[in-house]
Amino acid sequence: MARWVMLFGVVVAVLTGCAAQPAPAPLRIGASSDPQMQMVAALYRGALRVQRIAVEEPIRIANDRAQLDAMGGDEVDLFPTTVPLLLAVVLPAGRPGASGAEATEFGDADYTLVSRSLPTGVAVGDPVAGQQLVPVYRATRFERDDVKALNKVAGELTMPDLAALTAQWQAGKDQTVLVGDWLSQHGLA
Repeated sequence: MARWVMLFGVVVAVLTGCAAQPAPAPLRIGASSDPQMQMVAALYRGALRVQRIAVEEPIRIANDRAQLDAMGGDEVDLFPTTVPLLLAVVLPAGRPGASGAEATEFGDADYTLVSRSLPTGVAVGDPVAGQQLVPVYRATRFERDDVKALNKVAGELTMPDLAALTAQWQAGKDQTVLVGDWLSQHGLA
């Protein structure tokens, strides 16, 4: 009898271990009210969708402090910002450590400082050249290939591209079409 109980337990354990795991919840993306940040968020969303990653609609609009707080509350997984804006949120002026970081491969001590000052589990991706534009993301929600998708956007996006895309969107062109075209033109779709 004891063998049957043990055998039954092993069979149940094997069957439940082989059961399909639920799909992860869709990623939630935020952005500030700045139209350029909303366009970058849409580009990140598009690049992630190309990787077959589920991403929620719409983009959550709030300032950087509210986005970081939402990350802590498991409400946002990614948002774009600039290093200077993020630095002002995580290390307000006069706070210890607000200066004196070493330069990185990107040639910017502020990038290093902001990276080290973010809450546990929050990371920054590669910056877009010129404005120190970076994706801020919850590290636990992104696999290596997901981060590569974000960094590919950073590697291809220029500030003139971003200004042109934003201007076209503000003039009434469909954001989804603009994003799809840009991703295709840059080999990311």
